[in-house]
Formats: sequence, structure tokens, C-alpha cells
Amino acid sequence: MTGQVTVAVAAAFRQEWGQVVATLIRMTGDWDLAEECAQDAFAAALERWPRDGVPRRPGAWLTTTARNRALDRLRRDTVGAEKLRQLALLDARDGEGNGDESGVGDDRLRLMFTCCHPALALEAQVALTLRTLAGLTTAEIARACCTTPGGPRGWTPPVCW
Repeated sequence: MTGQVTVAVAAAFRQEWGQVVATLIRMTGDWDLAEECAQDAFAAALERWPRDGVPRRPGAWLTTTARNRALDRLRRDTVGAEKLRQLALLDARDGEGNGDESGVGDDRLRLMFTCCHPALALEAQVALTLRTLAGLTTAEIARACCTTPGGPRGWTPPVCW
């Protein structure tokens, strides 16, 4: 029976793969999800068909199985996204979900303290703060510091300080 099932699955793959994937892409709009679910359906066929027998219409069985897997994935993703949204709302209200013990409640101020860490050279502190918090480009920072951008990373430390 296993040899017959392998032959049946191989034949179904050659004849039905394109139709199963095309149906799932139309249904979900997601190419990757369609291919993954089609693969899962063929894997399920290899598990079930030896036990239950080859269905009368293998293509329909494969399409239905793949469609059900795709719907399950979409539902699970929707529920997961909703839970993440709820968690984000709780974190925003609570403020304690971020694991930060600095006592600084403002994210931008915390970032400014990080940019101005004493382990960094003064020039690097200024450049990093202007780049991350003020959104200046490297060329704008260089112009403000009376120097030109250059060097291996596109930044030459200011010489005017």
C-alpha cells in the first residue's frame, strides 16, 4: 500500500501542485503562505493516505487540506497580532513593561543619555546625538562642525573643538 500511496502522491504533485498553489494565492494573497500550506497538504497526504486510502479526488483533498491550513494560519496570525496590540497598549499605560530601571520616563531623553555616555569621546557624543535625535545627515553634522565628511565610515571627527 505504501508504494501505491507514494506513486499517487507523486502523480498528484505533478498534476495538482500548480492548481493548489494558485487557489491558495487567490484566496490568501500570500505566495509564501500558499506554498507552505501546499507543502503541508502533501506531507499530510503522505501520513494519512497509507492509513485512510487514496481519496477518489486527490486534488480536491489536497486543495481542501491546504486551504484549511492556510485559514488556520491566518486566524492564528490575526489572534497573535491582536494580542500584541493589546500588550503594547498595556505597556504604554503601565510604563513598567520595558525593563528599564533608570527612572527616566522619556525615551528620547534616555536615548540622549545613551548617546552621551562618558565612554564615548566628546566629538562622538555630539555627532551621535545630532544624528539619532536631531536627524541630521553626516554632511550636515560635518558642516556644522567645520569639517568635511570622509574616512572609512564616512565621518571625520570634528577638528574645530
